[in-house]
Amino acid sequence: TGEKIDTGEKNETGEKTEADKKIETDDKTEAGVKTETGEKPETGEKTKTDEKIETDEKTEAGEKPEKTTPQNSSTTACDKRFQQDPIFQKHLPKGLCSVLKCWLSNDTIDTDQKEIFRSSTEFLLQSTKTDPDAKEWINQETELIDLTDKCLQNIASDGHHLGTDDSKDPNLQLFDCLIQAFQHAQCKQLADSLIKCITSHYYIDAVRSLNDPIATSLNTTQEFLLVTCPKYIVLCDKTKSYSSKISNEILNQFNEALTELLPHVEKWTAPVMFCLVYPLKFILPQIRSSSYERRKPLYDIVLNLNLHLPDSDPTNEEARNKLIYVLLCVLIEIVRSDRKLSNQLKNETEEKADLVKILVSLSKIENGNGNNEQINLKAVELISLLVPEDELLKENSTEKVTALFIKNFNAAVRSGNADKADAALKGFKDLIQNDDVKEEVMKQDALPSIIKFAKESIDDPLPLEV
Repeated sequence: TGEKIDTGEKNETGEKTEADKKIETDDKTEAGVKTETGEKPETGEKTKTDEKIETDEKTEAGEKPEKTTPQNSSTTACDKRFQQDPIFQKHLPKGLCSVLKCWLSNDTIDTDQKEIFRSSTEFLLQSTKTDPDAKEWINQETELIDLTDKCLQNIASDGHHLGTDDSKDPNLQLFDCLIQAFQHAQCKQLADSLIKCITSHYYIDAVRSLNDPIATSLNTTQEFLLVTCPKYIVLCDKTKSYSSKISNEILNQFNEALTELLPHVEKWTAPVMFCLVYPLKFILPQIRSSSYERRKPLYDIVLNLNLHLPDSDPTNEEARNKLIYVLLCVLIEIVRSDRKLSNQLKNETEEKADLVKILVSLSKIENGNGNNEQINLKAVELISLLVPEDELLKENSTEKVTALFIKNFNAAVRSGNADKADAALKGFKDLIQNDDVKEEVMKQDALPSIIKFAKESIDDPLPLEV
């Protein structure tokens, strides 16, 4: 037609075109980072933090990564569809590896290299979300994995490329995209270095930086350390072995950082609440094996948070729900694991009364309230540990409570997630002593599925106990 098409390529003078500027601005906005004008993303749009966290439950519910064996890039197949993309043909893997070598040695990355970095990492990030071939390819790229691992080690040991206002190294955001791509492929070879990042003082410093003033958005360093790195570990840590390493290293420092944040808890924003979900997830599996001395400070903090979180509103509802859920899980585990703290909570009349009041509100099982069913369950479970069953069942009908537990148990069994099935049964175990609940179990024909699960879980005594 003779019309010019804006390809986003640089002009002959090397100056950025309008397309380039728009791409960079879009990148920053998606990440929840302020643009050069100081403007924040429009209210209601999901930030990169939102997108990262909202997929957690899907992966944790049992999606399994494809198993691949690392090998040299020269041996990978070249007939994969995504490898025919022009960006792949032009920049991967050699171009990206060359840029990472430069970044690793702290050499200046020029305009052309930055474009390679941007286009390559964004392409891999998008491809690995849905394309099994892309996941297989990135898991096999030995040189790319090694260079990425060395970059992570530099960040963990010396804080290379980290900066509170993104001025130290704007390329960290592109590296963040690369780490997310590896996370989509669940590449466990980066796990040890990611753990080093999370257990470094830079991580705790980033937690502290959420305070005074309370963060309303995350800069790239906070996004990388507080969301990207921990999310990677949570989604890859099926056996909780990584969580154990992290919890042992950071529990005391995390408790101290949380204590500093507590005075402002009622002003916490969605980004702050999102960032605190992951460390609590790391700590949760280790509570049972912890000592009273390590549990007590955490108990004080978690109880305080359960009592004083800000009210829900459209800007914080999702983050608040995720934090409430993990806080309930932590408090339940502490009460189950530590008789001394359990008795303390039961005997602290005022705090117990306030907590039970909040839990009763959270436990309300209303029609159409499916989004909060997990919170309903945990609230019911915690109340059952604090008050007699009859008092609990005054607030919710026996039929609804039983149906909710059975629904979640069956869903976990169908998805093949034995841990979630166990969690549902563990909460149900305390209620099953009630005669009305027993009757409801029979009415709702739940016994066959529990018996079947017990037969298939030979080493698990819980189904038989129920």
